[in-house]
Amino acid sequence: MTTSTPLSELVQAAKQRLPLPDLMRHLGFGEYAKASCRSPLREDNNPSWGIFHRDGMWLWKDHGTGEAGDEVTFLEVWMNLPRNEAMKRYCNMAGIAPQTTSVPESRKRGKPNIPEPITPNKGDIEALAALRNVNCESIEAACRSGLLFFCDQSGHRAWGITDRTKQNAQVRRLDGKVWPEEWKAVGGKKAWTLKGSRAAWPIGAIEAASCPKVALVEGGPDLLAAFHFIHVEGKEGVIAPVSILGAGNHIPVNALPCFKGKQVRIFGHDDKKGQVAVTRWGHQLMDAGATVDAFSFSGLRQSSGCPVTDLNDLCQVSPEMLAQNPHLQEIMP
Repeated sequence: MTTSTPLSELVQAAKQRLPLPDLMRHLGFGEYAKASCRSPLREDNNPSWGIFHRDGMWLWKDHGTGEAGDEVTFLEVWMNLPRNEAMKRYCNMAGIAPQTTSVPESRKRGKPNIPEPITPNKGDIEALAALRNVNCESIEAACRSGLLFFCDQSGHRAWGITDRTKQNAQVRRLDGKVWPEEWKAVGGKKAWTLKGSRAAWPIGAIEAASCPKVALVEGGPDLLAAFHFIHVEGKEGVIAPVSILGAGNHIPVNALPCFKGKQVRIFGHDDKKGQVAVTRWGHQLMDAGATVDAFSFSGLRQSSGCPVTDLNDLCQVSPEMLAQNPHLQEIMP
């Protein structure tokens, strides 16, 4: 086919060459190419995703958000592209279209409606530091970086994380409680990923440009813990904290260049999903030109006696545990 062929016809030809299940495997989402599982596009606690074949077409649907579509729509949502650019990108992947050009910022999909940030007072900073067992200096550093903000969300004092791309944002209550049970989608949860967020986008990836090293963590509390340990070890300006909001996420293709040439240490959660994510992210980052290793929490315990399962838990280890494990004196890369 030639470039004069209508794009819609190229898409139909691409669907024959690269149907949705094959496209998902091509992008590293093979484990989600089935009828019922958790969504690959966001943090999903219950199986709400599925792909199916109907009337000769492959389709997908995320029952949690109501989003649905075909191969092109999948690329729209995952890669944050307008329809026309997603069509070109899909055809190119199927080997029947020329390379695409970059997408102007003004043509990209909408972004989450992030609450107006408020300047935190001393009480806000101390409350969050106590809630997450980190020092106040790390909270202040996170605010200066632009990755942490405070706000009033739906009648509750809250803290949130985002970055200057404003593609992804998540908020939590400052009192540590869950959002009201009766609230649709977020009721009963502590973390509220704002509607319209590109949930797979690694928060802080762009900001990491000036640092040679990256501490890659999962979730908001671990992002604050990363700032805590970076401060304790005196490595500000050398190590950039970056957070992925959920172990089920893949690092988007257009975020991977942010890690090229950097030394990345992954602090994955010490559970099955977390370790699967460490392997997945590690392969993606190494393919993108990063040097990668991972920190293990195995065998470590908090002062309470509970296992350390993530970086934020590590803020609560006892002096005895620190003495028994000298390597904990310097955990950042």
